[in-house]
Amino acid sequence: MQKAPKKIMIDVFTDWCGWCKKMDAETFSNPEIAKYVNELNYAVKFNAEQKADITFQGKTFKYVDQGNGKGYHELAAALLSTSFPSLLFHI
Repeated sequence: MQKAPKKIMIDVFTDWCGWCKKMDAETFSNPEIAKYVNELNYAVKFNAEQKADITFQGKTFKYVDQGNGKGYHELAAALLSTSFPSLLFHI
């Protein structure tokens, strides 16, 4: 980021999201779209249900277990107010 500043594009997804899979298969796998996205952004995929801690802007976000194998990541909850897939841009 320091040597080549760009926006960060975050693709927030879940493993069970059908539209997320469709976007990967039909949009992000398109070479022209991938080239365009990568020229302007640092592209990041973020699983909204991943269990690893993430430190972002000085705060550590964790996975919240809701039982029965379900849960969410605190960073996803902090970033989103919508459903999946979601694209976020951080300048």
